[in-house]
Amino acid sequence: MSVPIPYGYNFKINHKKRDNHYSMRRAESYGNMYGIGYMFSGERMIITPNKIVFVYPSTVQFMHKNLVHRTTYVSEGICENIDIKFRESILARIVAVIGQEQFNMLYEQISIPLTSEADGQISEIVALIEREWNNFDQYSNSIIENLIIQFFVIVLRGRSLSLNHNTILRVQHLSLVEAINYLQCHYMEDPSLKRTATAVHISDAYLSRLFKSQLDTTYSSFLTEVKLSHAMQLLFNTNLSVAEIASQCGYMNSNYFSDAFKKEIGISPMKYRKNRTSSENCPYVPSRPLNS
Repeated sequence: MSVPIPYGYNFKINHKKRDNHYSMRRAESYGNMYGIGYMFSGERMIITPNKIVFVYPSTVQFMHKNLVHRTTYVSEGICENIDIKFRESILARIVAVIGQEQFNMLYEQISIPLTSEADGQISEIVALIEREWNNFDQYSNSIIENLIIQFFVIVLRGRSLSLNHNTILRVQHLSLVEAINYLQCHYMEDPSLKRTATAVHISDAYLSRLFKSQLDTTYSSFLTEVKLSHAMQLLFNTNLSVAEIASQCGYMNSNYFSDAFKKEIGISPMKYRKNRTSSENCPYVPSRPLNS
């Protein structure tokens, strides 16, 4: 899970420059934080339990606190973006301005393309947020909060209806996207590399190289990650027993599932459920179809 917001702050701002080989080691959620972000350069792919989206320059992203996701960069050269995370206590003011329905829509879509005018305005807003963060004083929490509200309003006013860039990205990475979609639909069957490659009409050797070059992981490791991402959703979204969750996620043995979960997540499934329940987090999975 992401590093929490420091005590005494309502926000955490992180301006990142990474090369195109970076990929999150495993899927995680923000926990008790919501996120917004802006891409300066490069392209990134965000993989969730039921959706794959691309983020590129002139788009913004919205990450719900409990959205289990994994991010990887899929372009050449340096990728630069800014992530702005804020406490749940800030939501009331945002929703009071834009409404709950609009708020939910942004976090369901995750990636929002902007018009050129809105892109320029958002670029100015994030620069002001970062400047205030870097010169933090007793007024900064209020100033950043107001700037974040402006961020939401500008995005709603300046959304672009053009999907051309996203379509190009999907074609460019079509084989990998199709393979991930296949795993998301069939993970409980524990599909082999060969079976998945056959399903997306490429060789198993080529598919193996795609996972390594684009996601910096192996096919088997990614399949495990998909299973555990769904397990995390079930742990705080249902009252199913660990054995039932293990079975639904493609594990024939609950002990093996518990060992795999603890190895990857760092705690047992039951402790994970207890931690999430004690923090009163509610589950969230975007309602859009997997291939949207």
